[in-house]
Amino acid sequence: MIVGVTLGRARCAGVCLDTGGLQASAVLAGSPDTQTSLTELLRTLMQRAGERTVERVILSTAAPAMAAANGSLPSCSNVIAPGHGFDGHEVDFGDETIRAAGNVDARGRVTEDAALDTEPTGDVVAVTGKFAPRNPEVERQIAAMLDYPADRVALSQETDWRLGFTKRIATTVGNAQVRPRLTSTVEEARNALEAVGVDAPLYLLKGNGTVGDATSVLETPAHVLGCVDAAGALGLLALSGTAGLDDASDGPSGGADTASAAGVALFLGRERTVVTPFRDGFIGTTVGYADHVPTRYRGVDSSVLPFGTHSVLSASGAVTDATATPGALGGREATVADAIAVGAQSSRQPPGSESSAGDTAASRRVLTELGDPTTAANAVLDEITTRVLRLSEQVGTGDIVVGGESPREFGTILRARSDRPIQVPTHASLADAIGCALATVTVRVSVHIDTDQGRLCLNSEGVDEIEVVDIERGLSERNLRQFATEKTRQIANRIGAVDEPPVEITHNRRVAIIRDSQDVGQLVDIHAHVPPRVNTSLLTTLR
Repeated sequence: MIVGVTLGRARCAGVCLDTGGLQASAVLAGSPDTQTSLTELLRTLMQRAGERTVERVILSTAAPAMAAANGSLPSCSNVIAPGHGFDGHEVDFGDETIRAAGNVDARGRVTEDAALDTEPTGDVVAVTGKFAPRNPEVERQIAAMLDYPADRVALSQETDWRLGFTKRIATTVGNAQVRPRLTSTVEEARNALEAVGVDAPLYLLKGNGTVGDATSVLETPAHVLGCVDAAGALGLLALSGTAGLDDASDGPSGGADTASAAGVALFLGRERTVVTPFRDGFIGTTVGYADHVPTRYRGVDSSVLPFGTHSVLSASGAVTDATATPGALGGREATVADAIAVGAQSSRQPPGSESSAGDTAASRRVLTELGDPTTAANAVLDEITTRVLRLSEQVGTGDIVVGGESPREFGTILRARSDRPIQVPTHASLADAIGCALATVTVRVSVHIDTDQGRLCLNSEGVDEIEVVDIERGLSERNLRQFATEKTRQIANRIGAVDEPPVEITHNRRVAIIRDSQDVGQLVDIHAHVPPRVNTSLLTTLR
């Protein structure tokens, strides 16, 4: 059994899935206390699931993003080793920038050893060398000079080698700043697992909709930014059937008709509404700054509207920034949830019928403060659905797939106001937790080979895995591609992939090394990855 858990800003959701289907689910109010929230959620899930063995727990958490938004991330010293001929343009990330000596050339050869004349003063340190993905030696030399614990130092060799130098500097600063908070979250999560007697490995969802074991993700912790939004979108993608997910060898999401798949995930939260496109059979992703942290990792391409079901309505019926418990759930103030409950009821069936949004009669009572309840509700719904539908048109084409809070009611309201196809899948209210449970491991590997020197450097994005080894000179292209494929699969298995995940070679480039007019070797760069997919063995039981 796999447990998927989302700890968001205002909502915590969890599911237990196995090949027999959905075994248990729970949704609780959000809390800044990860350990308390997760302990309560897990205890509820385990009681409802009964005596079943937990294979793994996959967690998405908003804790680092909340810390960034609150300005409570640690200060960071940004140490760069730009090498020769660098003009220093746009490198000032973090709280101070220190330039160190040391150089690795474009071939991956150390031409100058590291030297550091200025002592960093930040709480954490980010170290970035110009060509570190091809040779990490200079970065490692600088790290050895620092009087900081290892978990307070981030090296750019651990980031995405595809990033240019400036973007890698920014991302390394993001990793350094996020790691302490994520480390605390992982510790709290493991304490919660122990408290409820769950003996299973912990995995973390990343902002691109894929997972890794907690230890590996802590090496590149800024990857988790945006993971809560990714969870909701991934769950709605899987539940909707928008993407073909039957043949893992046919596409980037593991589906035969992924090339034509399109749609938009609309996740209605308690404080915010998130709209995400589906692209090429998976959730849409983009490279950009995320959650007040200067990371350039690829993450979910979500657009956010600043209201949710718990947003309070003003006396004039306008949606405000304040949040409160809806009247339908025992609160005293009128909220968007109350407007949805009354509006859906008036659209669908006579007053007095039950709604999954809560006590509709109570919603009508709190809405009387704004005038006639039905009129007030429809005015609010006209405003928010106009904004939702306009944003959805900007984001993507295809069906709008609704999930989150009160999805059935909100789907009814959208259908009454739009000709666009609206889907509300089974289990749509649990889409964020289901997205966690269905996510799979991915990894990207870069292999840089200097056949003249008989040297190989392997760099794995998202894993503390960078190897520099001697190799036989004159290895064939077939042998090199096979090496990259096998190594990528080995690393993926080590961080949680099962069986033999598919591996794609995405880049293969060779440059001749000429000396004294003689071809003495080649510089070879091979990139390979395990593409993002959905756990189809569990998905088929949910549709």
